Amino acid sequence: MPPSKRQRVKEEPDPSDSGGSEYGVESDKGDHHENVAPGIHMLGLSQDYVPSWTEGDAFREWYQNWKDSIIQTFNLNPRPFILEQNTTDSDIQITIHRKIQIGADRSQKELLGYIKFIKQTGTLELANFSAALDPRHLSLGGTTKRDGSKTAGTHGEGFKVAALVMTRNNRVVHIEASSVYWRFGFRGDNKDKLACQITKPATSTIKKHHDSLLSETKNGRARKNLTSYVHRDVIVRISTSKGHESIKEQQFWDWSSVAIDLHCPSPEKIIRTEHGDLLIGPQFAGRIYLKGLRVSGHGLDGVTYSYGYDFASGRINRDRERMMKQREEARIVASIWELAVAERPELTKEYVRLFDVVRSPDVAFADTVVSKNMAEHVWQYLLNSAPDCFFYAEDPDSRPI
Repeated sequence: MPPSKRQRVKEEPDPSDSGGSEYGVESDKGDHHENVAPGIHMLGLSQDYVPSWTEGDAFREWYQNWKDSIIQTFNLNPRPFILEQNTTDSDIQITIHRKIQIGADRSQKELLGYIKFIKQTGTLELANFSAALDPRHLSLGGTTKRDGSKTAGTHGEGFKVAALVMTRNNRVVHIEASSVYWRFGFRGDNKDKLACQITKPATSTIKKHHDSLLSETKNGRARKNLTSYVHRDVIVRISTSKGHESIKEQQFWDWSSVAIDLHCPSPEKIIRTEHGDLLIGPQFAGRIYLKGLRVSGHGLDGVTYSYGYDFASGRINRDRERMMKQREEARIVASIWELAVAERPELTKEYVRLFDVVRSPDVAFADTVVSKNMAEHVWQYLLNSAPDCFFYAEDPDSRPI
């Protein structure tokens, strides 16, 4: 079922760490792409690279770049990253907007990008407005993401590896950006080396896109159409090679489960804090996200969390595992709970229950990471809820019951 409208280290590559999009920002002063020359670029990746990666992993990288590019280009606050969804008989539309002020008392809604799944053809599109792509982004490690605290990726490989994984699964990866077309495929003597062929569209096509964009934004109007322009935007289009099964709607929804933004809990099921978000409900139990992207869900020593969490900061390794010391992670979880309980005191009962779970990572290192205020709050709750119970004794030889 589609979601509601609201919305430690092995060396196998993963491009995400803690930083931003692999796309550049398109200049508003003009379109200068003379450096993007037609030709074939060998990317140095063999067909069997990262054999464990699935199409879902590849989609994660496309989505991450889509989101990070929008955050960077339009200087958005990534928390929360609110998307709008509209499902029709023909397609699924996911859009991101912002309000821009027009004068003192008027504003208009501006479309910043979109994701669209076309059901009949099984085609997936991810469009970033006011973005650009340069051949240097095809070099492994080349990225614009470094040192970006708002965004979720830095390794700079995901863009290319995602194309490889999709291509070896008989998908067609076609990009329109920087006034050229980018198409991925396998070349070399054995047809097993990933390459990108860059070609230029007809001059009339570029002129048509120029004219259409000028018409859409005439008189200061904000963009609102789900239409991309080859000279101004980046659009990734994923379809299927002839003779192979096209992408199905359920596959798209399965891939989309990597992003909390695409399956956002209802307001009563999420509590947002400066340290991260507490996700409530069985569907989120044990799910861990970093800046909105799902990562390895295990807790300390491989034990699963009872609740879901979306950490506001942190880093991950190439296997989508969190690179965080256990005690530091426990401290963040404790801080999330403290702020969540302050907002919704009735959750205190649920927090106390976690101490009955054997080796619960939700309350790991509680004796050292829980603040004095939270400890006093829990203690007062225990006294009020069970006034006749014995919880501890001053005699160190006495055993708590």
